[in-house]
Amino acid sequence: MRRPGQRRLLHPDGRAVRPHIYTLFAFLLPYVEQDNVFKSMVITGYAGGQYMRVVQTYICPTDPSIARGMNTTTNGGANNWAASSYGGNNYVFGDPKAGHTRGYVTIPASVPDGLSNTIFFAEMYGTCGNGGTLNSSATWGSLWADANSTWRPGYNLGPSKGGGGLAAYPATPMFQVQPNPYYVNCLPDRPQSGHAGGINVGLGDGSVRFVRQGIGQQTWDRVNNPQDGNTLGNDW
Repeated sequence: MRRPGQRRLLHPDGRAVRPHIYTLFAFLLPYVEQDNVFKSMVITGYAGGQYMRVVQTYICPTDPSIARGMNTTTNGGANNWAASSYGGNNYVFGDPKAGHTRGYVTIPASVPDGLSNTIFFAEMYGTCGNGGTLNSSATWGSLWADANSTWRPGYNLGPSKGGGGLAAYPATPMFQVQPNPYYVNCLPDRPQSGHAGGINVGLGDGSVRFVRQGIGQQTWDRVNNPQDGNTLGNDW
């Protein structure tokens, strides 16, 4: 049953889709010149059935954790999945107050702090872990097609990227800059950057900004929370 006022999501061929098996990045495909991949997705296929398709727009050239666009850990067979070097901000696209990732946002109404003051996307390593070995069970991935826990291409999802159990909007974990090696010193619950000195983020107004490594935790929290009503610090 759809919520009152919720729009019914349709596949291009007119069939209804179950949004919980597709990711944010799946729905963005038609807007990044990947309409053929989107049209090939089917609700009966796992994660839409096109999870092995590398989408170059979703790959950052400085991400050292992927190979030929694919995840590099065999944990969970993730090496058969195409990676994403970017993650969506669950505080924008999810529903933290309800403790899950399936949000029903209305932009810009859901972002009262302002689109230019809110991070929608941040860089994330496609493969990331702190288990000590590349194929450890503690080495996870950011996969553009996978909506399941630990593999979701997003952050502000809690320590296991599960999305459940969040108490509204807890503090956003500070991003990492060039964690090395990426399967030893990388924390999957937060963004990572392959660039020296900071991280690229995408704001709600469509602009891209390079955030310096020295940004304060309070400002980082505020720019990730779309509705706290607080002004940003001078370090923004």
